[in-house]
Amino acid sequence: MFKFERAGGAIRQRDFRLLWAAQSLSSAGDAVASVAVPFAVLEVGGSVSEVGMVLAVKALVRLVLVLVGGVWSDRLPRRLVALSTFALGAAVQLLVALLLYTGHCRMWHLVLAAAVLGAGFAFSRPALTAMLRESVPAAQIQAASSLNSLTRSIADVVGPAAGGVLLAYVGVSLAYLVDGATFVLAAVFLCLYTTEVARGKRQDFIADLRAGWTEVRDRGWFLVNIIAHACWNMGFSAFLVLAPVLSRSEFGGARAWGMMSAGLGVGAVLGCLISLTWVPRRPLVVANAALIPGALPLLSLGHGLPLPVIVVCCGVSSLGLAVLNEVWTAVVSQSFPMEVMGRVNSYDSMLSMVALPLGMAVSGPLSTWVGAEATLSFAAAVLALPCLVVICMPQVRSIRFDRQGLVVSPS
Repeated sequence: MFKFERAGGAIRQRDFRLLWAAQSLSSAGDAVASVAVPFAVLEVGGSVSEVGMVLAVKALVRLVLVLVGGVWSDRLPRRLVALSTFALGAAVQLLVALLLYTGHCRMWHLVLAAAVLGAGFAFSRPALTAMLRESVPAAQIQAASSLNSLTRSIADVVGPAAGGVLLAYVGVSLAYLVDGATFVLAAVFLCLYTTEVARGKRQDFIADLRAGWTEVRDRGWFLVNIIAHACWNMGFSAFLVLAPVLSRSEFGGARAWGMMSAGLGVGAVLGCLISLTWVPRRPLVVANAALIPGALPLLSLGHGLPLPVIVVCCGVSSLGLAVLNEVWTAVVSQSFPMEVMGRVNSYDSMLSMVALPLGMAVSGPLSTWVGAEATLSFAAAVLALPCLVVICMPQVRSIRFDRQGLVVSPS
């Protein structure tokens, strides 16, 4: 079913427009700053290893705190949680920009900033995802999520290029300044957000965490899906590790990797555009089927197919991932009580966060041992087979969208 009015319906919701603007600005700033981090480390005298350390600190803090963030986003007003993280992000990035500009920045400043930003993400991600459900009617969740992801995908393509220009012509401090400014503007939009739902009865922290896990465990379809999605992330991580290396050895340099990355970006944008209007009748069957072409970039790269073919495969893969993300958000948001959505989202995020770096850590040594082709083929199987299994499960197949885009028969 193609429902063009859903996108317009979501945009007509005032609080969704505010939330969309805030997240779009934050995504744009983060995309610009992502290019600046390695150069900031090098500017203060750091090495390549210390670049990795700064990035690892942010990822590790995010992983450790994401369940904590999920609990607190269900305990406190979610707008307050998200607003606090945006304000903190603004303060950190503007301070780092000032330190870099004045020449007083040290390595520990960058490490601390990475830790604070990682913590902010761990708290804001569950809160913002739950706020999306609060801001639109249930039938418009998929369109609203698609609009959010569309601007984020565009930012992921344009932002690094803009950051590169800033680095080349102005300096690394301005990239941090831009990110800090986008945090400020995002916080302003969230200040105007008014929707708030009643909180559930507060228990002690462990009891709240256990209650969230009980909601996840009792919905077998949700648990098997997030495990399959974690396997997808783990499998695709082999492509992210080996594609830059093979681009240099097989295709002559970074230009090939740039083309593959562009294919991923274009595919993500197209997938979001499709999800704006298309409402599949069997959402989880379609969503998991859309993930299976994620094996194509790995197989085409591993078997040495021409670069244009690999680029097209990247686009198809990313398109399918975008469709999965938006359909999944719509199903999950309608299938759990509002008061536990933060914890549910945090369990989902945690598995993804664990799987991607784990796959990256294994891919390099495995390719040295058995070769790139075998590694990519094995990773493609890890990626695709769990999705095939999930598609065949009766619990998954029983979940449907009705003509209004509402979930029926979740069990």
